[in-house]
Amino acid sequence: MDPASRERLRVLIRSRAYRTGDFVLASGRRSSYYLDLRTVTLDAVGLALISDALLERVGRFEALTHVGGMAVGAVPLVSGLCMASAQTARPLQGFFVRKEAKGHGVATRAAAARLGGNDPTGGTVVLLEDTTTSGASTLEAAELVRALPAAVAAVISVVDRQEGAAEAFAAAKVPFEFLFAASELAN
Repeated sequence: MDPASRERLRVLIRSRAYRTGDFVLASGRRSSYYLDLRTVTLDAVGLALISDALLERVGRFEALTHVGGMAVGAVPLVSGLCMASAQTARPLQGFFVRKEAKGHGVATRAAAARLGGNDPTGGTVVLLEDTTTSGASTLEAAELVRALPAAVAAVISVVDRQEGAAEAFAAAKVPFEFLFAASELAN
């Protein structure tokens, strides 16, 4: 991502998604700031900037076939990246992981019952996340994808809160990277 686009995205995230106060996060932790990335990922300009940055990042994974992530936060990221990849030599397929298995439809395997979209079985996957704190939900998604089986090439987050996700992914042997550290958004 060129420096001007990166700064444009950083300013957009800072102005639209970053809030200060007293918040309880999904992880149960308390925080003096909150990031609601949906205000950026569901904005045309924000999603375009993020999708371009993600497309650049995933381009180095030669075997990559699918991108996915946890519902609801990753769904616009997956859609945006799939759309951006349509103009390349390697269009990607997308999927999302539900918190709970659905009780209807065509899924017959336990792991597949939690998936929506294109089944990545046998493929190579990058998992996307809007904001990472502990990384627990995306680690759960990685375990589910590996059980299909499919390979998990990496997890890429738009913003890492720098509160343990990197260490958790390293312990699980899942490469992890992010577009921004939360410390870059504080000012």
